[in-house]
Amino acid sequence: MASHALVIGNSDGIGLALTRRLLADGYEVIGISKSRTLIDHPSYKHFIQDVTDPEYRVLLQTILADQVELRLCVYSAGICHLLDFANLRQPGLSSRS
Repeated sequence: MASHALVIGNSDGIGLALTRRLLADGYEVIGISKSRTLIDHPSYKHFIQDVTDPEYRVLLQTILADQVELRLCVYSAGICHLLDFANLRQPGLSSRS
């Protein structure tokens, strides 16, 4: 019996690479992302949904209700803000030296 995994944010990047690896390792994978995916595999099910959309919770609850033996869940959805390396600070520290 195959293990089941849910990967949120898997249309590209780390989420896509992880999904491909899990499929290669014999997992049945469910993916949720705001974009289509290039994955075409008999053990893969894809849902297009933005995690900021109010309907995301409904979709997630439906998926979780159907998957009684979900073994792994990975959240790799990005927040789409550009990272400003020149303006990084450690939280809780003042900008004074």
